[in-house]
Formats: sequence, structure tokens, C-alpha cells
Amino acid sequence: MDKTLKKVQSLPKRTRKIIFWAVLIFFAFVLIWLWLWRVDRLVKNFDSKKIFEGLDTSAVENNIEKIQDSGREAETLFKSVNGGILPEEEDALENINQ
Repeated sequence: MDKTLKKVQSLPKRTRKIIFWAVLIFFAFVLIWLWLWRVDRLVKNFDSKKIFEGLDTSAVENNIEKIQDSGREAETLFKSVNGGILPEEEDALENINQ
């Protein structure tokens, strides 16, 4: 190893750069290959059913009901403030009167 290192050090700068970049590109390809191999294994072993097992859908359903209830409350409040007419109904009444 020591002889090889001294031999490389004694080469011209241009040759040392070529060797450096060749080794660097080689290791980059090895790392990219390992990463892609790992991703491929993860995708093949992925079980989408396990994602939904841990979710609590009852909380989502309760929130949807609360949102719908608050929408009804807002509509009732708007009707009471605006004389019992929603903007859509007001536009329809204007079109009829014309």
C-alpha cells in the first residue's frame, strides 16, 4: 500500500487528477447503486394496509360533523341578520323581480 501511494504521488499532476476523479466516480456509482437497491427493497416490502391500521377515523368523522353543524349555525345566523335571506336567494329574487 505504501509503495502504491508513493508511486501515485510521483505521477504528474494531470494523471493524479484523472486517478482521483476515476476513484471518486467509482465510489459514487457504488453508493448510488446501494441506495437504489435499498429503495427497491423498501418499495417491494411496503404494505399499504399497515398505514391505515393505526389511524383513528372516528376523530375525522366527528370533525366533519362539527364542521357541518357550524356551517348550519352560520347559515342560520346569517339569515337572522339579513332578514331570513341568503345571498344566493337574494340574487334569485332580484332576477325574478326584473
